[in-house]
Amino acid sequence: MMNHDQTIPKEIESKTPIQNMMIKKLKELGLTKNESKIYIHLSKIGPQKMTALSNETKIPRTETYLLLKFLKLKGAVKQSIERPIKVSALPIENVIDTIINLHQKRIEELNLKKDNIIEEWRSIQIKNKPSDSDYSKIESVAKKYVRAHEFREEFKQNLKKYRKNIEEINKDQTKT
Repeated sequence: MMNHDQTIPKEIESKTPIQNMMIKKLKELGLTKNESKIYIHLSKIGPQKMTALSNETKIPRTETYLLLKFLKLKGAVKQSIERPIKVSALPIENVIDTIINLHQKRIEELNLKKDNIIEEWRSIQIKNKPSDSDYSKIESVAKKYVRAHEFREEFKQNLKKYRKNIEEINKDQTKT
């Protein structure tokens, strides 16, 4: 339940473009649409029982449980130890910091694996490797395509000028 001293602006209380905008922003951070819905709902309403959360967000209960696990991993929610369990949203700053840390750890892991992957890649014998002449053929075709496109555009411009000249000549002839 929400404390009476906490007030929620009406724009956020109902499903409005502001809520849709927040869902979009949370998706940019890495939350799914339904994770975002749950997080926003908990942020607005406060701690909720699982069943109530599922009913109010209109997300199936089994999916709600799964989404809450993911939200816990992302540092977005916490669960009470009491029964029945209540879930509450953590501050948005925590969510952003946790997501940034997760991405940084992933980058560190990739950097550690980089040399090993390169070494393994080089040990693979690549069959049917395109020759340098194949690349030059592709380059030549690409240059021809670009030149044909330029020629077409030039032709269109000249055609417009020619039509304009004809129209002017016809106008002059009708005047006299």
